[in-house]
Amino acid sequence: MSLLDITTTKTFNTNELGNDYFVGDIHGQYSLLIEQLKNADFNFKTDRLFAVGDIIDRGSESEKCLELLIEPWFNSVLGNHEQLFLQGFSNASFWKVLVDNGGDWINNWLNNPSKLLAWAHLIRIKMPLSFTVKNNSGTIGVIHADAPANWSELEDLEITEQSVIPLIWYRRNLIEPSGTTINNIDAVVHGHNSLESFAVINNQIWIDTLQKTNALTILQNSEIFDLIKGKN
Repeated sequence: MSLLDITTTKTFNTNELGNDYFVGDIHGQYSLLIEQLKNADFNFKTDRLFAVGDIIDRGSESEKCLELLIEPWFNSVLGNHEQLFLQGFSNASFWKVLVDNGGDWINNWLNNPSKLLAWAHLIRIKMPLSFTVKNNSGTIGVIHADAPANWSELEDLEITEQSVIPLIWYRRNLIEPSGTTINNIDAVVHGHNSLESFAVINNQIWIDTLQKTNALTILQNSEIFDLIKGKN
């Protein structure tokens, strides 16, 4: 299973039936996710949820989080933990890195390679590097780590082992922000950086709060645009 088999980007048209929600790194916390969605009055029939990647590891329900990928209401981009999972099929040392970073659940499935391979195919098919989500107020991009200065660059990105590293691993945009907005997108939602509360810089928002607060940050699209307006 090669990392080069993944998709670069996927675009979602406006949800005319319900609302769009965005959630930070879930990290194996399936039950917590469902609980918080219900508390937010998420409609599992008409609403859509967009996750920023890293849906596996650390928590006790990674398998259930992977099965979320078959749910019509759930969507996630690729995170660095899913990248390591895919790379482990060609080099087992990546699985060791995964296990050392909360991925010990994988040890329970080493004698069931067909199941591991099924999850890998699900990740490859369902978790591209980025989303562009359209709605009546504008467009929201979703990507795990850093974003290119021009969002439209993702459409022509040639996927290589090197080209995906900034998008899955880098923290530059948060730690050393350029002071400019990401072009050709109204807002961009990120995870990857563990925070006490979400952070907003220009038209970018980082929402990975699970590790520091034991709670997921879940924002509606309208909340994202309100936060961005406060920074521009």
